[in-house]
Amino acid sequence: MTYEAILVAVLAIVITIVVFLVRRLLSSGKRYVLLTGLNDTGKTLIYSQLVYNRHVATFTSSQDNEGQFNTQKQNFVTLVDLPGFHSIRQQFFEKYKAASKGIVYVVDSVTLAQNVRDAANVLYNILIDPT
Repeated sequence: MTYEAILVAVLAIVITIVVFLVRRLLSSGKRYVLLTGLNDTGKTLIYSQLVYNRHVATFTSSQDNEGQFNTQKQNFVTLVDLPGFHSIRQQFFEKYKAASKGIVYVVDSVTLAQNVRDAANVLYNILIDPT
């Protein structure tokens, strides 16, 4: 057996495993995609554009917002706009994280320079969370 044949076999196994894991994730019953980040980064604006297809005037949220987003393949994803205020951000993240398919971390490029340490700290805490 040549090295090329072994390489092709290993590649086929890896591709099969990746496809299996992706299909498992998509059918896992996890239903949320979280929009999170610091306050005043535009999470609610993005949420409104995706769920309602319109621009709305926003303000600092103290509640979570849940809404259905219809993908191009006619699949529905529940988007959750989490509050960004530091004292309540973690409790809402804890509420949704176990049932989440994905997380979108929103950063405002205009205010990033002054909030880089806080933004990095919040992102780091999300990434090291074992759930």
